Amino acid sequence: MKQDRPNRNLSWGEYILLGQTQNSEIAGSRWKFLQVVRGVVPRFFEQLRDRVYPTYARLAENRQGYWETGWTFETWQLQSDRDQQLTPCLIAWAKAFHVEETWILEGALQTLWLWSRDPELRASLDIGGFRPYCCVDTLISEEEMLFTFESDGWDPQFQRWDIFRKSIKEEFQRQLDAYEQRLRSLLESQGAVRARQRYSPNHFAWFALYQLGGLSTVRILQQRPDLKGDASTILKGVKTAACLMQWKHIRKGR
Repeated sequence: MKQDRPNRNLSWGEYILLGQTQNSEIAGSRWKFLQVVRGVVPRFFEQLRDRVYPTYARLAENRQGYWETGWTFETWQLQSDRDQQLTPCLIAWAKAFHVEETWILEGALQTLWLWSRDPELRASLDIGGFRPYCCVDTLISEEEMLFTFESDGWDPQFQRWDIFRKSIKEEFQRQLDAYEQRLRSLLESQGAVRARQRYSPNHFAWFALYQLGGLSTVRILQQRPDLKGDASTILKGVKTAACLMQWKHIRKGR
């Protein structure tokens, strides 16, 4: 069976700089993957809250700067966990899902920090702390991005509503099209190119079930027939997702 044709891009937006393509796509693919995980392996985040958060909350209580946004995992260990009070708990959670990736651990710490500041985020299992950020050059200013549309409005005494509505829609569309063309031309003159369209959402779902869920390709086929494909296609998708995310340690399947 043929693999689903990739139809979405992996960057945040529609344009990227050539020199920043890889970093943008890695960050984008990791975030898309974690969004998929929330749907197919929800216990990944549930166990972070149930098994790791209580220890984090106890250790971080009344300790300003226990975790700082932007820290690496190694920095946090050196600054806040030299005595290894939280690290074993966090690593045990990661190992249970075969995700001993540094960026996952850093995302978990950022998420725990956000949950400690806002109980509603914790209750809803908000995963915003896992969202990776990629530094890129700003190519257009806020003034250049601004889009405004004005009209003198409808004069009911001299114009029928259906005529006014048609004319205002046509004028808005003309100005919107001109705005789009202006920004595209400006971005391309700065060296930006359109992001590549080259992945299938199924890749990340298969990878989540295989890596985090611990399922074989056969079990994935049995449990998720909606994710169409055969065992060979699934395995290729798993490898594709791992490559896009720069995943270092893929578990050995049976």
